[in-house]
Amino acid sequence: MVHRSRFVAVLCCLQVVLLLSCSKNNEVQEEETSSATALNPILRTYDPVMLASPYGPRLLGGSYDFHSGVDMAHPTGTPVHAILDGKVVRAETAQPGSTLERYGQFVVISHDPFDEVELHQTVYLHLSETLVKVGDEIKQGDVIGKVGNTGVNINTEHLHFEYHIGENSGAIRRSNARHPLRILPYQSKSAVVDISKTNNELTITVVQVKSSMDLVSITISPMGHESKRIDFETLEGINKENVDVVPYQGIDIIPSPFNSVSSQMVLTFKVEGVWTDLEGVAVKLVNAKGKAQEFIHKFQ
Repeated sequence: MVHRSRFVAVLCCLQVVLLLSCSKNNEVQEEETSSATALNPILRTYDPVMLASPYGPRLLGGSYDFHSGVDMAHPTGTPVHAILDGKVVRAETAQPGSTLERYGQFVVISHDPFDEVELHQTVYLHLSETLVKVGDEIKQGDVIGKVGNTGVNINTEHLHFEYHIGENSGAIRRSNARHPLRILPYQSKSAVVDISKTNNELTITVVQVKSSMDLVSITISPMGHESKRIDFETLEGINKENVDVVPYQGIDIIPSPFNSVSSQMVLTFKVEGVWTDLEGVAVKLVNAKGKAQEFIHKFQ
């Protein structure tokens, strides 16, 4: 009986250890798939956000446009939630004729330091209603407004969301904008890259799943030629005087037109030059989590 009791006790201990081990493994898996402590601002969960428009290069009215945030398409009246605890530092309606006229009704929330960055704020645009006021202390998940299409020339119902670093007073500067997928939950998926050339044009095509449009920078290195790097966050390699005009450094960027049916976003980079004897090219992509994909293509 004594031996049996000891055996049962040991077995129970092993079960507890196994349960704890499984719990820890599940937590790691959740961190890998959630990839953020911030909530999905529409679903109020840690489920990945579904994007209708990417950060950085896109087409607006058929023309190239640099987008400082991401869009999430939802019907007017859909509740919008604060992604983290914070304090409302702006809640207003942008006036027609002002530099912010496209914002419509919007809210800016400042957040405490995290991820080794001191100053953070999040921006929520085109709201049909704002349900908070300046000075309100906000808890993660609180409803702060409702999806709309307010703002000059805003014709679609969606939430435009921005993430800024280096600022938490409500001032809105494009130079402070960073890719929102740095903090929003999403599942990173590898891009597919195709590389081709003619005698005077090098073409790199990058295909991403719409729910994982997380491209932050691209470096193009033709063998035997100078590398060129474009960073959509720091604006390295971009014409800072007018970010909405390409080419940048002789690189023309062509985003695919928005298609609500397609699950993919295609970005085409065209580089002019004398490529007759080019042996190959290396391409490096870096995503919002700092992970890199590298491709080397050799021409025959």
